[in-house]
Amino acid sequence: MTIQIGQTDDLQHVAAGLDVAEERDVKFGNENNYTGEYKGIYNTSKDELSQIATKKYSIIQHRDVVNGVHAAIDRLGLEVNGKITDNGDRIEGWLHFTNDDEYRIVEPGSTGDEDIKLGIQFQNSYDGSCSMMLQGFGYRSICSNGMILGKKMLGKYHRRHVGDENTAERIQEIAKDVMDDIARRSDRVQAMIEGAHEDVLEKTEIYELLDERFSAQKHIENILENLDITLITTKEENEQGEEEEEINLIKEEDASENITKWEVYNAITAYATHSDEITQNTAENIHNESQKVLLQEEN
Repeated sequence: MTIQIGQTDDLQHVAAGLDVAEERDVKFGNENNYTGEYKGIYNTSKDELSQIATKKYSIIQHRDVVNGVHAAIDRLGLEVNGKITDNGDRIEGWLHFTNDDEYRIVEPGSTGDEDIKLGIQFQNSYDGSCSMMLQGFGYRSICSNGMILGKKMLGKYHRRHVGDENTAERIQEIAKDVMDDIARRSDRVQAMIEGAHEDVLEKTEIYELLDERFSAQKHIENILENLDITLITTKEENEQGEEEEEINLIKEEDASENITKWEVYNAITAYATHSDEITQNTAENIHNESQKVLLQEEN
């Protein structure tokens, strides 16, 4: 289920309706003996077991994450909109700030409609599918692309489900720190984007850049398609009788003559944001790899 967030105060109402979990003892064997090494994480709202966890595991309630984020946003005097996806055992939220130029980046040569709204992304789970996480992200208005801008760009925080500090008050402090990082580092992101606008790539360079980041050929093909480039792979025998793969890249007639690194980055984020053929986890991994295109990181 996707819940639209139209204003900051919507978060408080959403938090109250999220699933709640509790710890329960685990029995094993024919005699139903209790084990002290493991415990059950039980979703009381769905009336079902979410996972079997070790005794060190500590539940972070969904409502504490959302309430903590809401309190930090309110404390900074910010307004947000966005969305939260909720499947009961896992939540993910994308909220961008709407009332402060400190959390906004304008693309070079923009007429004003191509701004990038900075914001905060968060996630949490009861079933062990993810840790509690808060990080910076951007929303490109002109194409509705999401842009994950994590630890090395805008700030990121992970919290494993252990210990006794997993409260809304603690999460509020973490969220505020991440938001402060976003504001402090926005100039750096602006400079990266301006540099990417000027960095023109040949089609073979684009393929090599994607091939370094993505092992699945279908990802590369779909990203190239967003750039109006068709990838054709052929196999031929060499003089030794061994098959060799040859890569052919064909630009469509209406393809841009000079493709910049910024266009490549947006082709990646468009695929991760809008494709119906990939899972949520795969989309997140692709977004994370897209950061490295701007950062020019090595594997």
